[in-house]
Amino acid sequence: MLSVYLACCCFSVFFEIFLSSSSSAFAADWTFSPSISLRGEYDSNVRFSFRDDEDDFVTSLRSAFTFTGETERTKLRLDPALKFEKYFESSSLDDIHYDINAVLTRMVTDRFSTELSSHLFKDSTLDTQLDEAGVRTQRADRYGFNFGFGENYALTERLSFSARESVRAFIYPDEEFPDMQSLQLEAGPGYQLTPRDTVRLSVTYATRDYDFASGEGGSAEISTLQEMIVWDRQLSETASMSLGAGHRRTWSELSSPVLIFDPGDFTFRTVEEEMESTDDGVVFLALLKNEWSERFATTLFAGREQYSNVDATSFDRTYAGIEGSYRISELAILASKLRYDHNEETGTGRQEIDYVVFTPSLEWKLTERSSLRFAGAYEHENRTGLNFDGDADRFRTWIEFGYSWPAFGEDR
Repeated sequence: MLSVYLACCCFSVFFEIFLSSSSSAFAADWTFSPSISLRGEYDSNVRFSFRDDEDDFVTSLRSAFTFTGETERTKLRLDPALKFEKYFESSSLDDIHYDINAVLTRMVTDRFSTELSSHLFKDSTLDTQLDEAGVRTQRADRYGFNFGFGENYALTERLSFSARESVRAFIYPDEEFPDMQSLQLEAGPGYQLTPRDTVRLSVTYATRDYDFASGEGGSAEISTLQEMIVWDRQLSETASMSLGAGHRRTWSELSSPVLIFDPGDFTFRTVEEEMESTDDGVVFLALLKNEWSERFATTLFAGREQYSNVDATSFDRTYAGIEGSYRISELAILASKLRYDHNEETGTGRQEIDYVVFTPSLEWKLTERSSLRFAGAYEHENRTGLNFDGDADRFRTWIEFGYSWPAFGEDR
Protein backbone atom coordinates (compact mmCIF):
# COMPACT_ATOMS: atom_id res chain seq x y z
CA MET A 1 0.00 0.00 0.00
CA LEU A 2 2.90 2.37 0.71
CA SER A 3 4.25 1.92 -2.82
CA VAL A 4 0.84 2.67 -4.32
CA TYR A 5 0.58 5.79 -2.16
CA LEU A 6 4.05 6.94 -3.28
CA ALA A 7 3.12 6.35 -6.90
CA CYS A 8 -0.06 8.42 -6.62
CA CYS A 9 1.80 11.24 -4.86
CA CYS A 10 4.65 11.32 -7.39
CA PHE A 11 2.52 11.28 -10.49
CA SER A 12 0.02 13.79 -9.12
CA VAL A 13 2.98 16.12 -8.52
CA PHE A 14 4.21 15.53 -12.07
CA PHE A 15 0.76 16.24 -13.48
CA GLU A 16 0.30 19.41 -11.44
CA ILE A 17 3.74 20.71 -12.47
CA PHE A 18 2.89 20.01 -16.08
CA LEU A 19 -0.42 21.84 -15.89
CA SER A 20 1.11 24.82 -14.11
CA SER A 21 4.25 24.99 -16.26
CA SER A 22 2.47 26.30 -19.31
CA SER A 23 -0.66 28.33 -19.88
CA SER A 24 -1.34 26.17 -22.93
CA ALA A 25 -1.31 22.88 -20.99
CA PHE A 26 -4.95 22.18 -21.74
CA ALA A 27 -4.21 22.74 -25.43
CA ALA A 28 -1.45 20.13 -25.35
CA ASP A 29 -1.27 17.15 -27.69
CA TRP A 30 -2.40 14.20 -25.55
CA THR A 31 -1.90 10.57 -26.64
CA PHE A 32 -2.64 7.21 -25.03
CA SER A 33 -1.01 4.04 -26.45
CA PRO A 34 -1.82 0.66 -24.79
CA SER A 35 -0.04 -2.63 -25.51
CA ILE A 36 -0.03 -6.23 -24.32
CA SER A 37 2.33 -9.20 -24.60
CA LEU A 38 2.05 -12.92 -23.81
CA ARG A 39 5.17 -15.02 -23.29
CA GLY A 40 5.91 -18.71 -22.78
CA GLU A 41 9.40 -19.71 -21.60
CA TYR A 42 11.43 -22.76 -20.65
CA ASP A 43 14.16 -22.21 -18.04
CA SER A 44 16.68 -24.99 -17.33
CA ASN A 45 17.75 -23.48 -13.99
CA VAL A 46 15.15 -21.07 -12.61
CA ARG A 47 17.28 -20.13 -9.58
CA PHE A 48 20.57 -20.14 -11.56
CA SER A 49 21.91 -22.41 -8.84
CA PHE A 50 25.37 -24.00 -8.65
CA ARG A 51 23.71 -27.14 -7.32
CA ASP A 52 20.37 -28.86 -7.82
CA ASP A 53 19.31 -27.40 -11.15
CA GLU A 54 15.56 -26.87 -11.15
CA ASP A 55 13.95 -26.45 -14.56
CA ASP A 56 10.45 -25.14 -15.20
CA PHE A 57 8.05 -23.63 -17.70
CA VAL A 58 7.02 -20.02 -17.14
CA THR A 59 4.17 -18.04 -18.64
CA SER A 60 3.85 -14.29 -18.29
CA LEU A 61 1.34 -11.66 -19.28
CA ARG A 62 2.41 -8.02 -19.49
CA SER A 63 0.11 -5.07 -20.05
CA ALA A 64 1.38 -1.52 -20.48
CA PHE A 65 0.51 1.86 -21.89
CA THR A 66 2.25 5.10 -22.76
CA PHE A 67 0.61 8.40 -21.92
CA THR A 68 2.09 11.64 -23.25
CA GLY A 69 1.15 15.28 -23.06
CA GLU A 70 3.17 17.84 -24.99
CA THR A 71 3.17 21.59 -25.45
CA GLU A 72 5.67 23.79 -27.25
CA ARG A 73 8.16 23.71 -24.33
CA THR A 74 6.93 20.99 -21.96
CA LYS A 75 6.49 17.25 -22.32
CA LEU A 76 5.11 14.71 -19.86
CA ARG A 77 5.53 10.97 -20.47
CA LEU A 78 4.09 8.22 -18.29
CA ASP A 79 4.91 4.51 -18.84
CA PRO A 80 3.22 2.10 -16.39
CA ALA A 81 3.39 -1.68 -16.86
CA LEU A 82 2.01 -4.68 -14.97
CA LYS A 83 3.39 -8.22 -15.35
CA PHE A 84 1.99 -11.54 -14.11
CA GLU A 85 4.31 -14.58 -13.89
CA LYS A 86 3.16 -18.20 -13.44
CA TYR A 87 5.51 -21.18 -12.89
CA PHE A 88 4.20 -24.65 -13.67
CA GLU A 89 6.22 -26.53 -11.02
CA SER A 90 7.72 -23.90 -8.66
CA SER A 91 4.49 -22.16 -7.68
CA SER A 92 6.32 -20.35 -4.86
CA LEU A 93 7.99 -18.22 -7.55
CA ASP A 94 4.67 -16.96 -8.97
CA ASP A 95 4.72 -13.20 -8.81
CA ILE A 96 3.23 -9.90 -9.93
CA HIS A 97 5.66 -7.17 -10.96
CA TYR A 98 4.98 -3.56 -11.85
CA ASP A 99 7.08 -0.82 -13.37
CA ILE A 100 6.02 2.83 -13.49
CA ASN A 101 8.14 5.50 -15.17
CA ALA A 102 7.39 9.20 -15.43
CA VAL A 103 9.49 11.89 -17.11
CA LEU A 104 8.76 15.61 -17.27
CA THR A 105 11.00 17.71 -19.54
CA ARG A 106 10.83 21.48 -19.79
CA MET A 107 12.59 23.96 -22.08
CA VAL A 108 12.75 26.88 -19.66
CA THR A 109 14.58 29.03 -22.22
CA ASP A 110 16.25 28.35 -25.56
CA ARG A 111 19.46 27.61 -23.64
CA PHE A 112 18.24 26.07 -20.37
CA SER A 113 16.29 22.81 -19.98
CA THR A 114 15.32 20.61 -17.03
CA GLU A 115 14.18 17.00 -16.60
CA LEU A 116 12.27 15.55 -13.64
CA SER A 117 12.02 11.75 -13.52
CA SER A 118 10.52 9.13 -11.25
CA HIS A 119 10.64 5.33 -11.29
CA LEU A 120 8.61 3.08 -9.02
CA PHE A 121 8.79 -0.71 -9.36
CA LYS A 122 8.50 -4.17 -7.85
CA ASP A 123 10.77 -6.89 -9.24
CA SER A 124 13.07 -9.74 -8.19
CA THR A 125 16.82 -9.48 -7.75
CA LEU A 126 18.17 -12.46 -9.71
CA ASP A 127 17.61 -11.35 -13.31
CA THR A 128 18.04 -7.64 -12.60
CA GLN A 129 21.50 -8.13 -11.04
CA LEU A 130 22.58 -10.35 -13.92
CA ASP A 131 21.45 -7.71 -16.41
CA GLU A 132 23.19 -4.91 -14.51
CA ALA A 133 26.57 -6.49 -13.78
CA GLY A 134 26.59 -10.26 -14.27
CA VAL A 135 26.50 -11.04 -10.54
CA ARG A 136 24.27 -13.94 -9.50
CA THR A 137 22.26 -13.43 -6.32
CA GLN A 138 19.48 -15.13 -4.45
CA ARG A 139 16.05 -14.52 -6.00
CA ALA A 140 14.23 -12.07 -3.74
CA ASP A 141 11.26 -9.74 -4.16
CA ARG A 142 11.97 -6.05 -3.72
CA TYR A 143 10.29 -2.67 -3.99
CA GLY A 144 12.23 0.20 -5.48
CA PHE A 145 11.93 3.94 -5.96
CA ASN A 146 14.13 6.33 -7.92
CA PHE A 147 13.69 10.10 -8.20
CA GLY A 148 15.97 12.35 -10.25
CA PHE A 149 16.34 15.91 -11.42
CA GLY A 150 18.62 17.04 -14.25
CA GLU A 151 19.59 20.39 -15.76
CA ASN A 152 21.36 21.30 -18.96
CA TYR A 153 22.56 24.81 -19.82
CA ALA A 154 24.10 25.92 -23.12
CA LEU A 155 26.50 28.65 -22.05
CA THR A 156 27.58 29.34 -25.64
CA GLU A 157 27.10 27.66 -29.00
CA ARG A 158 29.95 25.28 -28.10
CA LEU A 159 30.16 25.23 -24.31
CA SER A 160 27.50 23.57 -22.15
CA PHE A 161 27.08 22.43 -18.56
CA SER A 162 24.90 19.62 -17.24
CA ALA A 163 24.11 18.25 -13.79
CA ARG A 164 21.90 15.55 -12.35
CA GLU A 165 20.87 14.58 -8.82
CA SER A 166 19.07 11.36 -7.94
CA VAL A 167 17.95 9.42 -4.87
CA ARG A 168 17.07 5.72 -4.80
CA ALA A 169 15.71 3.23 -2.29
CA PHE A 170 15.32 -0.57 -2.25
CA ILE A 171 13.11 -2.37 0.27
CA TYR A 172 13.15 -6.16 0.75
CA PRO A 173 9.92 -7.23 2.52
CA ASP A 174 11.27 -10.69 3.43
CA GLU A 175 14.67 -9.30 4.56
CA GLU A 176 16.81 -11.53 2.28
CA PHE A 177 19.05 -8.50 1.68
CA PRO A 178 19.63 -5.23 3.55
CA ASP A 179 17.41 -2.30 2.64
CA MET A 180 19.33 0.35 0.71
CA GLN A 181 19.16 4.11 0.19
CA SER A 182 21.46 5.93 -2.21
CA LEU A 183 22.33 9.43 -3.36
CA GLN A 184 24.12 10.26 -6.62
CA LEU A 185 25.37 13.63 -7.85
CA GLU A 186 26.82 14.11 -11.33
CA ALA A 187 27.99 17.28 -13.05
CA GLY A 188 30.38 18.49 -15.70
CA PRO A 189 30.94 20.71 -18.75
CA GLY A 190 30.98 19.77 -22.41
CA TYR A 191 32.73 21.49 -25.29
CA GLN A 192 32.20 21.00 -29.03
CA LEU A 193 35.64 21.05 -30.63
CA THR A 194 34.40 20.57 -34.19
CA PRO A 195 31.03 19.74 -35.79
CA ARG A 196 31.99 16.07 -35.33
CA ASP A 197 33.89 16.13 -32.01
CA THR A 198 32.73 16.86 -28.45
CA VAL A 199 34.69 16.52 -25.19
CA ARG A 200 32.91 16.05 -21.86
CA LEU A 201 34.15 16.08 -18.26
CA SER A 202 32.03 14.11 -15.80
CA VAL A 203 32.44 14.16 -12.01
CA THR A 204 30.22 11.72 -10.10
CA TYR A 205 29.75 11.12 -6.39
CA ALA A 206 27.59 8.19 -5.28
CA THR A 207 26.92 6.83 -1.81
CA ARG A 208 24.86 3.82 -0.73
CA ASP A 209 23.67 3.08 2.81
CA TYR A 210 22.67 -0.48 3.73
CA ASP A 211 20.61 -1.42 6.79
CA PHE A 212 20.88 -5.04 7.95
CA ALA A 213 17.55 -5.34 9.74
CA SER A 214 17.57 -9.15 9.88
CA GLY A 215 19.78 -11.27 12.13
CA GLU A 216 21.92 -9.27 14.54
CA GLY A 217 21.64 -6.03 12.60
CA GLY A 218 24.43 -3.78 11.45
CA SER A 219 24.95 -1.30 8.62
CA ALA A 220 27.27 -0.58 5.71
CA GLU A 221 28.13 2.39 3.51
CA ILE A 222 29.86 2.40 0.12
CA SER A 223 30.85 5.74 -1.43
CA THR A 224 32.61 6.41 -4.74
CA LEU A 225 34.04 9.57 -6.28
CA GLN A 226 34.75 9.29 -10.00
CA GLU A 227 36.21 11.68 -12.58
CA MET A 228 36.12 10.85 -16.28
CA ILE A 229 36.90 12.62 -19.58
CA VAL A 230 34.85 11.44 -22.56
CA TRP A 231 35.44 12.08 -26.26
CA ASP A 232 32.43 11.70 -28.58
CA ARG A 233 33.06 11.59 -32.32
CA GLN A 234 30.66 11.30 -35.27
CA LEU A 235 32.74 9.20 -37.65
CA SER A 236 30.23 9.39 -40.49
CA GLU A 237 26.51 9.72 -41.06
CA THR A 238 26.05 6.13 -39.93
CA ALA A 239 28.91 5.59 -37.44
CA SER A 240 29.83 7.12 -34.07
CA MET A 241 32.13 6.36 -31.18
CA SER A 242 32.75 7.37 -27.58
CA LEU A 243 35.99 6.93 -25.61
CA GLY A 244 36.43 7.79 -21.96
CA ALA A 245 38.97 7.32 -19.18
CA GLY A 246 39.31 8.43 -15.60
CA HIS A 247 39.89 7.55 -11.97
CA ARG A 248 37.72 6.46 -9.05
CA ARG A 249 38.16 6.22 -5.30
CA THR A 250 35.87 4.04 -3.18
CA TRP A 251 35.36 4.13 0.59
CA SER A 252 33.65 1.22 2.39
CA GLU A 253 32.49 1.16 6.00
CA LEU A 254 30.94 -1.82 7.78
CA SER A 255 29.45 -1.64 11.24
CA SER A 256 28.35 -4.84 12.98
CA PRO A 257 27.38 -5.66 16.58
CA VAL A 258 29.86 -7.77 18.57
CA LEU A 259 29.21 -9.44 21.93
CA ILE A 260 32.03 -8.83 24.45
CA PHE A 261 32.57 -9.64 28.12
CA ASP A 262 32.95 -6.72 30.55
CA PRO A 263 35.04 -7.97 33.54
CA GLY A 264 34.20 -4.85 35.56
CA ASP A 265 30.48 -5.57 35.65
CA PHE A 266 30.97 -9.29 35.01
CA THR A 267 28.40 -9.09 32.20
CA PHE A 268 28.20 -9.44 28.45
CA ARG A 269 27.33 -6.42 26.34
CA THR A 270 27.05 -5.57 22.67
CA VAL A 271 29.30 -3.00 21.01
CA GLU A 272 29.56 -1.77 17.42
CA GLU A 273 32.66 -2.98 15.59
CA GLU A 274 33.60 -0.85 12.58
CA MET A 275 35.77 -1.81 9.63
CA GLU A 276 36.91 0.66 6.98
CA SER A 277 38.69 0.22 3.65
CA THR A 278 39.69 2.42 0.72
CA ASP A 279 40.29 1.39 -2.88
CA ASP A 280 41.44 3.23 -6.01
CA GLY A 281 41.06 2.17 -9.62
CA VAL A 282 41.01 3.18 -13.26
CA VAL A 283 37.67 3.57 -15.06
CA PHE A 284 37.06 3.68 -18.79
CA LEU A 285 34.41 3.23 -21.47
CA ALA A 286 34.41 2.54 -25.19
CA LEU A 287 31.44 2.51 -27.55
CA LEU A 288 31.37 2.05 -31.33
CA LYS A 289 28.10 2.10 -33.30
CA ASN A 290 27.87 1.50 -37.03
CA GLU A 291 25.00 1.05 -39.45
CA TRP A 292 26.76 -0.86 -42.22
CA SER A 293 23.69 -0.78 -44.44
CA GLU A 294 19.94 -0.31 -44.22
CA ARG A 295 19.73 -3.93 -43.09
CA PHE A 296 22.81 -4.51 -40.88
CA ALA A 297 23.94 -2.65 -37.73
CA THR A 298 26.40 -3.43 -34.91
CA THR A 299 27.42 -2.02 -31.53
CA LEU A 300 30.71 -2.75 -29.73
CA PHE A 301 31.05 -1.77 -26.08
CA ALA A 302 33.51 -2.15 -23.21
CA GLY A 303 34.20 -0.48 -19.90
CA ARG A 304 35.31 -0.59 -16.30
CA GLU A 305 33.44 0.80 -13.29
CA GLN A 306 32.71 0.35 -9.60
CA TYR A 307 29.56 -1.65 -8.81
CA SER A 308 27.75 -2.00 -5.46
CA ASN A 309 25.84 -5.26 -5.08
CA VAL A 310 22.59 -5.83 -3.18
CA ASP A 311 24.47 -7.54 -0.30
CA ALA A 312 26.66 -4.45 0.36
CA THR A 313 29.66 -5.83 -1.55
CA SER A 314 31.74 -3.48 -3.72
CA PHE A 315 33.08 -4.84 -7.02
CA ASP A 316 35.49 -3.60 -9.66
CA ARG A 317 33.54 -4.51 -12.80
CA THR A 318 35.07 -4.92 -16.27
CA TYR A 319 32.76 -5.70 -19.18
CA ALA A 320 32.83 -6.08 -22.97
CA GLY A 321 30.39 -7.18 -25.62
CA ILE A 322 28.91 -6.93 -29.07
CA GLU A 323 25.37 -6.77 -30.37
CA GLY A 324 24.04 -6.72 -33.89
CA SER A 325 20.86 -6.83 -35.93
CA TYR A 326 20.11 -7.87 -39.48
CA ARG A 327 16.85 -7.15 -41.29
CA ILE A 328 16.12 -10.31 -43.24
CA SER A 329 13.06 -8.78 -44.91
CA GLU A 330 10.54 -6.05 -44.32
CA LEU A 331 8.84 -8.35 -41.81
CA ALA A 332 11.71 -10.15 -40.04
CA ILE A 333 14.70 -9.02 -37.96
CA LEU A 334 17.49 -11.29 -36.68
CA ALA A 335 19.41 -9.99 -33.64
CA SER A 336 21.99 -11.26 -31.14
CA LYS A 337 24.00 -10.02 -28.18
CA LEU A 338 27.15 -11.41 -26.52
CA ARG A 339 28.40 -9.94 -23.21
CA TYR A 340 31.18 -10.78 -20.77
CA ASP A 341 31.52 -9.44 -17.21
CA HIS A 342 34.41 -9.84 -14.79
CA ASN A 343 33.75 -8.70 -11.22
CA GLU A 344 36.44 -8.61 -8.55
CA GLU A 345 35.67 -7.57 -4.99
CA THR A 346 37.42 -4.28 -4.27
CA GLY A 347 39.99 -3.97 -1.55
CA THR A 348 40.23 -7.58 -0.42
CA GLY A 349 39.78 -9.34 -3.77
CA ARG A 350 38.12 -12.23 -1.93
CA GLN A 351 35.67 -12.91 -4.75
CA GLU A 352 36.08 -13.11 -8.51
CA ILE A 353 33.07 -13.67 -10.75
CA ASP A 354 33.10 -14.30 -14.50
CA TYR A 355 29.80 -14.19 -16.38
CA VAL A 356 28.97 -14.77 -20.06
CA VAL A 357 25.58 -14.45 -21.72
CA PHE A 358 24.60 -14.98 -25.35
CA THR A 359 21.11 -13.99 -26.55
CA PRO A 360 19.93 -14.59 -30.14
CA SER A 361 16.43 -13.63 -31.29
CA LEU A 362 14.19 -13.55 -34.36
CA GLU A 363 11.28 -11.11 -34.51
CA TRP A 364 8.54 -11.48 -37.10
CA LYS A 365 6.07 -8.69 -37.80
CA LEU A 366 2.68 -10.34 -38.25
CA THR A 367 0.66 -7.19 -38.90
CA GLU A 368 1.13 -3.47 -38.48
CA ARG A 369 0.19 -3.84 -34.79
CA SER A 370 1.33 -7.35 -33.84
CA SER A 371 4.60 -9.29 -33.77
CA LEU A 372 5.98 -12.70 -32.80
CA ARG A 373 9.42 -13.08 -31.25
CA PHE A 374 11.49 -16.25 -30.86
CA ALA A 375 14.50 -15.93 -28.56
CA GLY A 376 16.92 -17.84 -26.38
CA ALA A 377 19.71 -17.20 -23.90
CA TYR A 378 22.69 -19.17 -22.59
CA GLU A 379 24.35 -17.98 -19.36
CA HIS A 380 27.43 -19.24 -17.55
CA GLU A 381 28.96 -17.99 -14.31
CA ASN A 382 32.20 -19.01 -12.61
CA ARG A 383 32.77 -17.86 -9.03
CA THR A 384 35.93 -18.25 -6.94
CA GLY A 385 36.84 -17.11 -3.43
CA LEU A 386 35.25 -17.13 0.03
CA ASN A 387 36.13 -20.83 0.35
CA PHE A 388 33.89 -21.58 -2.62
CA ASP A 389 34.58 -22.38 -6.27
CA GLY A 390 31.75 -23.25 -8.60
CA ASP A 391 30.09 -22.95 -11.99
CA ALA A 392 26.47 -22.34 -12.87
CA ASP A 393 24.79 -22.71 -16.27
CA ARG A 394 21.36 -21.79 -17.51
CA PHE A 395 19.58 -22.11 -20.83
CA ARG A 396 16.33 -20.31 -21.61
CA THR A 397 14.16 -20.22 -24.70
CA TRP A 398 10.90 -18.39 -25.20
CA ILE A 399 8.27 -17.26 -27.65
CA GLU A 400 6.47 -13.94 -27.19
CA PHE A 401 3.46 -12.43 -28.89
CA GLY A 402 2.96 -8.66 -28.72
CA TYR A 403 0.15 -6.38 -29.78
CA SER A 404 -0.15 -2.59 -29.59
CA TRP A 405 -3.30 -0.58 -30.20
CA PRO A 406 -3.32 2.63 -32.23
CA ALA A 407 -2.61 5.75 -30.20
CA PHE A 408 -5.72 7.46 -28.89
CA GLY A 409 -5.77 11.24 -29.05
CA GLU A 410 -5.66 13.89 -31.68
CA ASP A 411 -3.42 16.83 -32.51
CA ARG A 412 -4.86 20.20 -31.83
